[in-house]
Amino acid sequence: MGDSTVRDNLRRTAAPARQTRDALERGDLAACGELMNESRETKRARSAAMVPAPLAQMRDLALRCGGQGAMLMGADGGGFLLVLADRPDELRTAMQEAGAPELPFGIDTEGCVLRY
Repeated sequence: MGDSTVRDNLRRTAAPARQTRDALERGDLAACGELMNESRETKRARSAAMVPAPLAQMRDLALRCGGQGAMLMGADGGGFLLVLADRPDELRTAMQEAGAPELPFGIDTEGCVLRY
C-alpha cells in the first residue's frame, strides 16, 4: 500500500469511530455492532496479514455465538477481542470452551474503566 492509500484508509477508520461514539450516546447498540464490524474491515483492508488466523477464527466464533460486533483492540501481544453480544451467556460459554478468558469491564462517563 502506498502512503496516500494508507492515509485514505486511516481517514475511513476515523469516521466509524465518531459514529460509534454517537451511537453509544443514543444507546443504539445494534449500530455499534455494525460499526465495529465496519471498522474491522477497514483496518483489514490496510493489511490482511494484520490479524493472525487463530484470532480471526476466534472473532468468527464470537460472531456465530451471540456477538453482534467484534474487533481486535490493542497491539503487540497486549490486545484483546472486544465483542458486543446480544446473547452474552452463549458467547461466554463458547469463548471459555475455546480457551479465551473474559475480561470484565464497564463504561462510564470517565471512559473505559477496568474493574477487578
